[in-house]
Amino acid sequence: ATGYLTLAKTLILREFARRPSRMQNLETIGMIATAYPGLDVINGVPEEVAEITGFSVGDWRDFLKICLDYFVRRQGALEIDATVRHWIGFRLPRKYLVSGREEQLANNQVRWPRLRTRQTNKIAKLLALCLNLNPEDNAHRDHINTILDAAWVNLIKVGVLQPGADGYQLPLSHLAFILMREGWICPVTRRVLDVTLRGITPHVPKTPRRESDKCEKIEIPVYDLPFSGETDPLKQIERGRAWLRNERLIEFLRAKGVWTSANDRVIELAPYYVTVEHSAQIDSQKLSRYESDFRNGRINILSCSTTMEMGIDIGGVSLVGMNNVPPHPANYLQRAGRSGRRGEGRSVAATLCRSNPHDQAAFANSLWAFEHSISPPRVALDSPTIVERHVNAFLLSHYLKKRLAGAGKEPVIFTCGAFFLNENDSDAKQTMADDFVKWCKNRRNQIGRKTLEALASIVRRSVFEDTPPLELAARTAAQMSGIIEQWNIEWNGLLVTEKEIRDKAINPDEPVLRAIEYRKRRQRDEFLLRELTARGFLPAYGFPRNVVAFDNMTVSEFKRRRQNAGTETGREDNLYKRRELPNRDIGVALREYAPGSQVVIDGLVYRSAGITLNWKIPADRDQVREVQNLKIAWRCIECGASGSMRWANDLRCRQCNAGLDRKHLLNYLEPAGFAVDFYEEPGNDYTSQHFVPVQPPWIGISGEWQPLGNPDLGRFRVSTEGNIFVYSAGESGLGYAVCLECGRCAPVSASNALPRVFTEPHRKLRRSQSEAAFCPGSENEWKITRVVLGAEVRTDICEIQLRGYNGEWVNDSTAARTIGVALRDAFAASLGIQATEFDSFAHPSRTEDGSPCRSIFIFDRFAAGYSSRAGIFLNALIPKAIQRLHCPANCDSACPRCILDFDQRFETDRLDRKRALELFQAV
Repeated sequence: ATGYLTLAKTLILREFARRPSRMQNLETIGMIATAYPGLDVINGVPEEVAEITGFSVGDWRDFLKICLDYFVRRQGALEIDATVRHWIGFRLPRKYLVSGREEQLANNQVRWPRLRTRQTNKIAKLLALCLNLNPEDNAHRDHINTILDAAWVNLIKVGVLQPGADGYQLPLSHLAFILMREGWICPVTRRVLDVTLRGITPHVPKTPRRESDKCEKIEIPVYDLPFSGETDPLKQIERGRAWLRNERLIEFLRAKGVWTSANDRVIELAPYYVTVEHSAQIDSQKLSRYESDFRNGRINILSCSTTMEMGIDIGGVSLVGMNNVPPHPANYLQRAGRSGRRGEGRSVAATLCRSNPHDQAAFANSLWAFEHSISPPRVALDSPTIVERHVNAFLLSHYLKKRLAGAGKEPVIFTCGAFFLNENDSDAKQTMADDFVKWCKNRRNQIGRKTLEALASIVRRSVFEDTPPLELAARTAAQMSGIIEQWNIEWNGLLVTEKEIRDKAINPDEPVLRAIEYRKRRQRDEFLLRELTARGFLPAYGFPRNVVAFDNMTVSEFKRRRQNAGTETGREDNLYKRRELPNRDIGVALREYAPGSQVVIDGLVYRSAGITLNWKIPADRDQVREVQNLKIAWRCIECGASGSMRWANDLRCRQCNAGLDRKHLLNYLEPAGFAVDFYEEPGNDYTSQHFVPVQPPWIGISGEWQPLGNPDLGRFRVSTEGNIFVYSAGESGLGYAVCLECGRCAPVSASNALPRVFTEPHRKLRRSQSEAAFCPGSENEWKITRVVLGAEVRTDICEIQLRGYNGEWVNDSTAARTIGVALRDAFAASLGIQATEFDSFAHPSRTEDGSPCRSIFIFDRFAAGYSSRAGIFLNALIPKAIQRLHCPANCDSACPRCILDFDQRFETDRLDRKRALELFQAV
């Protein structure tokens, strides 16, 4: 029962904790008025106020109510429990009121309004306007302050404001609600007011005019039967609409613009929909509960990712709504097939068609998915990345079958602990992972002749056809060695952190220690195949590689999971929620999980407070780069090449040997993940989102140049081992300050000053509750370092350099960027996949004769091996790209009808189809 009451109180406070100026709530639409019963005991006006103002008792009560509505509530000086305040949904700091004469203020204190030199406030301006007083006149200023001081004293005297720890607050018990039967239309906000001061709006404009700021009084009709007297939702709506049609005053109020559809919904008691997120960012236990509640009707709408397309069968789905047209008919049929599977009386698939060519074509022919022939899938064996993953899968499968033979265990459910830690065989001299590496390293007698022959069969007619099988096995061993190293870094980091906290903790049962144990269990019990797939060792078509986790475990979440211990299991459809943590590929994570950003997961708002470091704390300044993966990214302004290095001792380009400008060097740290502060609870305040600007990637590629089908148009080259450097430089573009001891991180402000959290000793991200000491990084200046957060990603890339109709190399950044988007879209359409599988950019470069130009890069976002095949299609793609540049809406630069799509939303100002078309006049 207490939970329901707390929820009800929270919902009321979300509506009435503050009175908005222009936003809609039950007050501003004229349905409910707040009241303060304590004001009813006031039966006189203070003598000094009456002498100045001539106020009646009613005027004085109105003024006091205005003070409570527009100052006390606006400042957050409400006596609200901290737990409830946290879930109101907007920022409402806990404030205390003190006298306007108070000189020294604490951070949580607010002075009662008074006129000071060159300072005004809304309440004082209202008095000045109502009483024809000039705030700049000393005598008039004294009059205003006398009235304000009397209001302060009066509110305390009648007990409306109650003393607290650091001042006065308004208790919730002193707040009441009444139906509005009359009100005033504010001439400034056009909202309904329940109180004015002698007819003047409390929303005094910057240049007040007494007559024009007068409010119009109106009568407001009240619904004749509370809650309509009906129990059936449809009958409630019918009766409400009938009353709305017949009530004469409503037509007048609609004409005035103060009775809107929001008022109608209140009268109709319109039902609401319960909606939840269903995606791989949610833990498996919640997903199972949401699916169960959906089947039982307690949840009306599941907002799903494409996971739902891949065969999750819930049942009870009557409607599938798609917010875009799927890229391929098979995708559409899969999604539409989610509904009407269990004998439902109705099955509907609704699709929102955006203003892009693909969606508009589907809108013009709604039978496209049924009429379009579905071509059989084609297997491409010219991508080393794809073939290597299949080689890895074959060798690992063969090895595990031999090792697990007779043990009664299936490789599918084999865990990381058994593979990386030898949990199941404590007598073994080495881990199974290390043994697999040794098995792969050129030992014909261990691998076996038949295995090598099978391996050669797998790579036949592929890019590795001429590669000896033993060399392929050695490549698999090298990849697995890197994974073993990274896995052990994470594992040992948890062990080190656990030991540090346990040594300092007073209570051995500290929540943070239990949380670390929980995280160890998650890492240890993760399915091996899922872990290796997420790390790019095994095939995973269409899923991100190079994923990093956002550790959103807080003390309250840990306690909840502890109560549900034993009921949580992983899900196959949550492939990229490794260890039950939200994950993104590193390029997206650097923006969405950036320290200081707010991350919304399942309706909760978490604040990213730092990064996960490589868990070996550097002993001195010289060890930092080796231990914490600190590198320097470089970009050559002569040829456009880019790369990275550990030390800045050879500042020359690796391709053209030109000297590197230090302005084009970036000190960066590659985060192993991102994390919240363990003791900072999430909330539901979406009002203060932080925007981290998107930084264009630095792209490096090497390979042999080839001419286009028409050599006069230009040349291209492809690579399966291209290098993409993605990074985040924070809101200001000046990077982040990172503590190399604990991982706490904050963006550097535009003033280039050290973030506030590091100007004084800070606490560790992960610490025991009893740990009073600050992070040791606070005592060593070199451990607080300034960097950008970045990572290098290997993927397939196609680089294109084009000539215009005049024979000159394209060196127009906007035109090249636009052509790149059109080529990308045409390439995706040719393959029958979503354009978001690729990204495209244009960067300064040089031709073979040293002429400056703009290279167009098209690369895979998920390392699926597509872009390296672009050369096969380029001759046909260029005419298709030109066709896309001819906009059906004849837009000025770019629009959704031609090349502008959601993933290009950050590039709108750098796209211009007409400038691109000018280059191809002769094509």
